[in-house]
Amino acid sequence: MSEPSYDVLEEMEARLVPLLRKHGIAVESIQAIGLIGRGASSSVFSLLIDGKYHVLKLYYSHYSYLREQRNRRRLIWPPKILLSSGQSKNNLGYDLVVTEVPPGVSFNSTYLIDWVQERLGRHLMDLHRIHRARKVSTVRLRQSFTDTEPGALRAAALMGGSAPRVVRRFLDEVPAWIASHKRIMSVASSLLHNDLWWDNVIIAKDDVYLIDWESLRTGDYAEDLAFARVMMDYVPPYHGPDKQFWRTARNAQAADRFWTGIIDMYKHEFEDYNLHARLRVYLILQTMRRLSDAAYSDIEPNRDMLKIWLDQLPAFWERGLEPPL
Repeated sequence: MSEPSYDVLEEMEARLVPLLRKHGIAVESIQAIGLIGRGASSSVFSLLIDGKYHVLKLYYSHYSYLREQRNRRRLIWPPKILLSSGQSKNNLGYDLVVTEVPPGVSFNSTYLIDWVQERLGRHLMDLHRIHRARKVSTVRLRQSFTDTEPGALRAAALMGGSAPRVVRRFLDEVPAWIASHKRIMSVASSLLHNDLWWDNVIIAKDDVYLIDWESLRTGDYAEDLAFARVMMDYVPPYHGPDKQFWRTARNAQAADRFWTGIIDMYKHEFEDYNLHARLRVYLILQTMRRLSDAAYSDIEPNRDMLKIWLDQLPAFWERGLEPPL
């Protein structure tokens, strides 16, 4: 299937009403609003169905559609699905899912506040307390650094200066540290969201919601938390200035304080006193992965974004997200 275009918005209003009615769902009107986000295997649109806010996810990978169907069955608080329809059973020609969600906005810098921190932290702990018997493999973790090496070095070379030297240092130093701290890193696996960037966190009037469960897998929950922090500086190529995380002036200390507060919740409730040490490793790994993704993207990488990721590597390794002394 090809990637859906903006023209799908016009088709939705005309075709979704009869499709929903065909599935026994009484619908009077649909109003398409716009594109929320676009990923490697799907696009997400917002729409009003009889005045209630919904999101429509169109998949251009049938495997991704099936995987997310399976993943939803593993959740303790599954989303409210209005319609799930395979491409062979609808006239839009795509696998699609329509989900009812409270009206809200994507997580952004104006919401680095206490009640969002508390609600997001609680929801993440509910997800991450679902443990699996298998422990995190330190061999695979070290291999993850090897996998990112070509792309991360390519991004560093693009920026020039000391960047290649810095990246090379952490590609060598962090796997060596993992090898000598196996007991710390080899923790029980948890269920991970695995795509916890700010556009998948919805701030509604009275709660915080996680969306997009396509990439669910198991691992160390420090990996989820590190991904969320690193992605605060991600600038999607399809987003304008009013659709980025930093709606205010960029403030790395405010971002660190927000996630440190959530990490302290984990330390208290899970009695996980090695979390900060593991988080340092995953902050470096997630940064390397983001550099690699940018280097091999079909779209010219955002150099300001690359510079931020490269500049924060030493601080991530030295102190994680803890404030400087």
